[in-house]
Amino acid sequence: GYGREAVFKREVVAVRQLFDDRFGTKGRSISLINHPSTADEIALADVGNLDRALQHIGRLMDGRRDTLFLFLTSHGEKGVLSVRMPGLMLAQLRPESLKKMLDRSGIHKRVIVVSSCHSGSFIPALADPKTLVITASRADRSSFGCEDRRQWTYFGDAYFNQALRHETSFKR
Repeated sequence: GYGREAVFKREVVAVRQLFDDRFGTKGRSISLINHPSTADEIALADVGNLDRALQHIGRLMDGRRDTLFLFLTSHGEKGVLSVRMPGLMLAQLRPESLKKMLDRSGIHKRVIVVSSCHSGSFIPALADPKTLVITASRADRSSFGCEDRRQWTYFGDAYFNQALRHETSFKR
């Protein structure tokens, strides 16, 4: 979501590759990235594109057996995931608007991972009996590792690069 730092772009690309390799998602996933280096080849991670992608995916999924895995990574503050791209004015992503998008999509089984500071503030709006929400921090805390030179945020490294390379359960 935050186009001024490449760590978020690298993380999205690496998670997509991990899921293609470990979970067989090749050809069945979409990446939205805000970064100048990918602006000509990958759709922007803005609220409108996320909504359109979720609506499209919802029409393709089999509601009885398919589960959406949605990974969001950026800077954040309580109740907001930062959506920024140099030179553009973009709306910020709020948990209530994400919940509306997901509900409109018709996707019922969901795993949502939010990696940002104060990402725990997304849990109350998104969690329900068919939605697992995993966050990098509590609603009142920061997360770490989002420096531009890093390959992963601290959470991304621990959860995706370490744990999910050896584990197939999102909860364990």
